[in-house]
Amino acid sequence: MAVPKKIEQNMEVVGRDGAHVGIVERIEGTGEIKLAKDDPDAAGQERYIPLAWLAHTEIKVHLKLTGDEAKAMWNTFRSPLKPDGCGPAYLATACGLVDSKRNRVQHKDNAE
Repeated sequence: MAVPKKIEQNMEVVGRDGAHVGIVERIEGTGEIKLAKDDPDAAGQERYIPLAWLAHTEIKVHLKLTGDEAKAMWNTFRSPLKPDGCGPAYLATACGLVDSKRNRVQHKDNAE
């Protein structure tokens, strides 16, 4: 996961496909990035993405998901995330917890 200290306000967030996802407004708590609502892709709404989606940070914040996947799963409210950055079940795919053979969510402790 990218180190949150390297994530700065106004950095561009891009999907693994290079598609624009948003602009960083700030880090929220220990688990999320709040995206700027004045970005055209945010449509005037606050958007939040979990730090668990981060692949790395350089000049831009790069996600593990494509731009479309991130936009399909981002939140318009802060979500109660677990300390490891993985929250509700709908985030499990992005957090690498889905057993693709059985197509079900597995717990990190039980992951093969």
